[in-house]
Amino acid sequence: TLSRTYMPRTRSKKRAPASSSSGGASGSLCERSPAALRLISECLDSDDLLLHVLGLLPLAGLGRAACVSSRWARLAATRSGRLLRSECGRAGTSPRLAARSGGSTALRRSLAESEARHIDPSLLCELTWHFRFKRAAGEHWTGSDPYWQGARARTLRFEPDGAVRWEEEAWDGLMRWRLEGGSLLRVSHAQLGAFPAERLVRHPPSWGYLFTSPWAVYASFPLSRAVDDASLTDRALGCSVEPWQWAEAARYNEAAAGESSSDDEDAPPPFPAGV
Repeated sequence: TLSRTYMPRTRSKKRAPASSSSGGASGSLCERSPAALRLISECLDSDDLLLHVLGLLPLAGLGRAACVSSRWARLAATRSGRLLRSECGRAGTSPRLAARSGGSTALRRSLAESEARHIDPSLLCELTWHFRFKRAAGEHWTGSDPYWQGARARTLRFEPDGAVRWEEEAWDGLMRWRLEGGSLLRVSHAQLGAFPAERLVRHPPSWGYLFTSPWAVYASFPLSRAVDDASLTDRALGCSVEPWQWAEAARYNEAAAGESSSDDEDAPPPFPAGV
């Protein structure tokens, strides 16, 4: 049977033949200006221009461009180490890949790592991480979060000794971290206890790393509410939070509610249970 989208033409208009004269306005670009064609060909033959164009591509596009020809692969992988290192950084992978191996090997490893759902502790400690609360954490926490005030998210680093180092943050020195199986990040606070686990996912547009839980987000790339794309909204990131994480959040709140019966009036309220 024919597709419903296949419909016979009931009316057609004849197009006037293109003029082959040099002064005709209806001729093709090549017919009107052979010099333009020569210029385009010369530009395509320019390694500098092609290298510039490749530098504008995302990592996925760079990988596909490297499959066009040996020349494109050479320019994408070996001609510019800076390009490769910037792409590794944009994907959240280690720039050491470009230094330890050849350009094409580093590019292939970067592409493979961009889809990995695990992270090595050494890489975790190399990266600068950006943190924000989700709305589900409650107004007590989002009200003091720079991200929700229109500024860039807080930054931190995970130290090899297990400490969490915050930049300009009162929590600096009070938090510890540990990595389980390369995909679960557990962070604890000296006063607030162990938070629900953060689960590792990837951010498709940048292929960076994201640790997400019911209440918080850690990203290997800058977070800013003013410029973040739709894939970084609470609604979109909620799809990557597993039911067992919500169960951990519920148990955390139950424990916090029991402790709130003490005389400590300055203790922060428990996180909302969420939906």
